[in-house]
Amino acid sequence: MPCQEDPGKKQTANTRTEKKYQEKCTALVRTITSQPNSQTNEEQELFAVERLVNMAEEQRKEEILRDVISWVERGNKPEWQDISKQGQNIEHYWHNFDLLEIENEKLLQKVPNEKHVLMRLIVDPESLRKCVFEQLHSSQ
Repeated sequence: MPCQEDPGKKQTANTRTEKKYQEKCTALVRTITSQPNSQTNEEQELFAVERLVNMAEEQRKEEILRDVISWVERGNKPEWQDISKQGQNIEHYWHNFDLLEIENEKLLQKVPNEKHVLMRLIVDPESLRKCVFEQLHSSQ
């Protein structure tokens, strides 16, 4: 008779995986929504977050963001004809090139808030957007 998997063990493994996913998402949202020039406690929290989510690494896993990071690091916006056939995702970054910057190896974009003050936000990779969206909406 073949060995059967203990359903309790499988549930425990699934629960651990789900908990790890939620911790990563929560950490990611804290990273993305943090303001620059934060207080000491927040800086310490961000240091802890970086151990859970290496945003620079996550950004570089995606081809579009790798290309955009390369533009910003070189300080050279490519010609429109070189990127126009690559799709809307990369076009967004091309149009907003002057609002992009690299800090601590992470791609940031300046975005105006409701008071028209430019805030610097971490560009979240496509692969993590669902996670960020879920966390932002569940925490309210």
